[in-house]
Amino acid sequence: MRCHSILMTVLAIGCCHAGAEEARLNIDDLPHKTIELPNGSKAEVIRFGDHWWRFVKVAVLSGNDAQDPDICFEGKFDSVVQPDKLKLFGINIAPIPTDAQRPWASIALDDKLERRARAEYKRGDNLWICGTLKRSPGGKGLDLHAVDILRLPKDAQRYEMRIIALEKKVDYEALIELGQEIYQQTKSEVLDLDSYDKLGLLSKRAYETGLSMKEKTVRADDADAYYALALQWNERDYKRGKYRQLVEKTLEINPDHPQAGRDAEKFGLKKFEGKWRSEDAVATILEERAKARETKSKNELEQEEHRRSELARALEQRPLILIKRQAELRSGDAVAVELALTGFGEAIQKTPDAGFGKESIEILASLDIKLPVSKALALAARSENPDLRRRVLEALVLRGAQQEAQAYSVLGVVLTAERDLPTAKAGVGALLASGGKAAISVLIESLNAADKPIREEYVDALKTLTKQGFSSRGEWDAWWKANQATFNPN
Repeated sequence: MRCHSILMTVLAIGCCHAGAEEARLNIDDLPHKTIELPNGSKAEVIRFGDHWWRFVKVAVLSGNDAQDPDICFEGKFDSVVQPDKLKLFGINIAPIPTDAQRPWASIALDDKLERRARAEYKRGDNLWICGTLKRSPGGKGLDLHAVDILRLPKDAQRYEMRIIALEKKVDYEALIELGQEIYQQTKSEVLDLDSYDKLGLLSKRAYETGLSMKEKTVRADDADAYYALALQWNERDYKRGKYRQLVEKTLEINPDHPQAGRDAEKFGLKKFEGKWRSEDAVATILEERAKARETKSKNELEQEEHRRSELARALEQRPLILIKRQAELRSGDAVAVELALTGFGEAIQKTPDAGFGKESIEILASLDIKLPVSKALALAARSENPDLRRRVLEALVLRGAQQEAQAYSVLGVVLTAERDLPTAKAGVGALLASGGKAAISVLIESLNAADKPIREEYVDALKTLTKQGFSSRGEWDAWWKANQATFNPN
C-alpha cells in the first residue's frame, strides 16, 4: 500500500470545517474482510476512502515490523505534542529506557491533522487513526504517518454498537474478547461513575452473551470443553453460579475429571457412589437408607413372625388335612375325586409345611394309575419350595413310566418353566434313569426353557440318551421327527 492523502471527500464523515463538530464514525459499518499476510498469518482489513487498512492493536507501533505498513487502529486522545505528534491516552510517544515493556506510539501529524486535533479533540475522545508505518529517522522503532483521524462514538455507544453487530454475526469468540476488553478498560482508566456503570453492564452483556453462544456449540459429551467454559465464567466474579453449574455438568459427563473434581470439593461437594453431591444430599441419602433398613427390618420381622405362625398352624392341622384329603379320594364319585386331587395340588403349592408337601406328593404318586394325578402334580409344581418341586418332577417321571396318560406332557411343561438349576438337574436325573423314547420327547419339548444353563443341561441329557450332537431345538425336532419311529433307545 502507498501512503497518500485520502479523505478529502469522506462520505458525510471526514472533512470538517473550523468550529464544526466532526461526525462520529462507526467502523463496524465499514466493509471488513480477512486476508492472509506474506508470513501466513491472518489479518483483518477495513475499507475506508477507497483503500484497505490492516486493523491492528496500538501496541504494533511499539514494535519494528513495517511490513504491510498501511494500518488502522483505535485509541484515546490525550494531546498534541512536539508540536506535530499525537499522544494517546496512557501511551508514551517514545520508548522509556527504564521500562521497555511500557507501550509507546510515535504518531506524526501533518498540518491539517495537527490543527484539527488541537481545535476539536478533547482528552479521552475515542479516535480511529489510519496511516502508514515507516522506520524512524534514527533507525530505532517506527513512526506512523497519519493519513486521517476520525472521532469514534463515546465508549458506551461504541461498545454497544459493536456488541449488536457481533450478536448478529453470532461471533461468540469476538464477544468474549470484547467483554474482556471493556472490563480491562474499567480497571485501567479513570471514568466517571455513570460511564463506569454503563461499561460494566456492557462488559457483562458481551461476555455472558458470547459464553452462552459458545456453550450451544459444545458437544453434549465433551467434558473438557464444558470445564474450559466453566473457567471462562470463573474469570468474572459476577457469575459464580454459572461456573459451578458447568463444573457440575463436567462431572456429570466424567465424574473422574481431575480439575473439575478439585473445584467441586471447594464447593463442598463430595464424590459418593460415582456422583458428586453436596454433603447435605449425601447425609439425606444415608438417612433415608437407614430409615428404609429400619422399616425393612421391621417388615421382615413381621413377615418372619407371620411365617412362623402359619407354619405352626399348618403343622397342627397336617394330620387332619391328610385324613380329609384321602377320604375325599375314596368317595367313589369321579367329580369329587377330581376336586380332591385339585385340592391336594393347591394345598401342596401353598403350604408352608414342607413335611405336609412331601407326604402329599408321596400319596399322589402312589394312587391308582387311572386317576388323573398329573394335573394335581402340575399345581404342586408351582410351589416356592425347590425340594417339593424336585419331588414333583420325580413323581411325574414315575407316573409316566407307569403309563399315566398325561404325565409326560405335564412333565415337559414343568421342566420348561423350571428356573432353578439343581431342581432341573433332579428332573433330568429321573428321566435318564427312566430312559426310553418318552424321556427323549420330554427333553426335546423342554428345550424352550428360558435359562441357558438349564437348556444346556437338557441338551447334555439328550446327547447321553441318543448319542447325537445337536444343540438347537430345531435340529433336535428335525432329527426326532425323522428317527422317532425307528430309534432304539436301548
